[in-house]
Amino acid sequence: QCLARLSYAPWMLQIMSGFWLFALWDGHRGLEKSKTWTLWCSRGPFDWRLCLHPWFRWSILGIMLATISATSYGALREQLYTVGILNMVGLVLFAVGAGGSNKYDLAPHRYAGNMIRIILGTSHSEGSVYILPSEECGFDAVWSPKVTSEHAAADGIIMPLFQTLRSGEYPPNEVLSRLREVLPPFMRSVAVTQTQLTHLAMWLYKDPKCPLQMRKIKCCRAPQTHLIGRDLMYALCHAEYLLFMNRGQLPATLQNQVGMLRSESKSGAGG
Repeated sequence: QCLARLSYAPWMLQIMSGFWLFALWDGHRGLEKSKTWTLWCSRGPFDWRLCLHPWFRWSILGIMLATISATSYGALREQLYTVGILNMVGLVLFAVGAGGSNKYDLAPHRYAGNMIRIILGTSHSEGSVYILPSEECGFDAVWSPKVTSEHAAADGIIMPLFQTLRSGEYPPNEVLSRLREVLPPFMRSVAVTQTQLTHLAMWLYKDPKCPLQMRKIKCCRAPQTHLIGRDLMYALCHAEYLLFMNRGQLPATLQNQVGMLRSESKSGAGG
């Protein structure tokens, strides 16, 4: 009778929530230290199961199977056939992914201070993404599945801009006007602490006290190659804008550096 009564509890939801809280904590440590998440996903962001390490994915399914089987057995023994059968059917639907398409990639994304992604425009389903340095990790370039909400601005605004720049014929204010469309929404999507802002400013303005890890480039590169180019300048614009809009949280010595990357004739600093 106890198992039959427990069959009414939303076990799948509770188990999934518990694992998800652990995965959330693990993800905040950074993907390079994560024991649950992996960037490898052959079918893009639509299949979250393949973004989990196998041990974590099978642990979820195993505990669900044991719990649902026990409670459904109790329900069937007490002739609660509807509840017992529906619980097993729900587990099967969850296991085979028959619950419909995942809309996660359409939801607005937010970035933490140790994972500030700079999206580069691409016409493919996957592409390069730059990650600004944090206290424990240097500047990084990763190959990432294309997430619709992330790439909206990069594909719709910046990629056409880069195509115009390649043609050599564009108005003088074209670059600035396009960046003004992209940077404010980016600013609203970043959740960063004062300490993380300070470290980012120390890195950008080459402060001697900048953590050593931030001075390294994390990604693997071919010999005699570097990341200096148009896309890097685009990423640095994001870093500078983020610091400029939060300059009140920076130490005085770093606040004085913020204006150095701006045009004095248009910032009020010049005569």
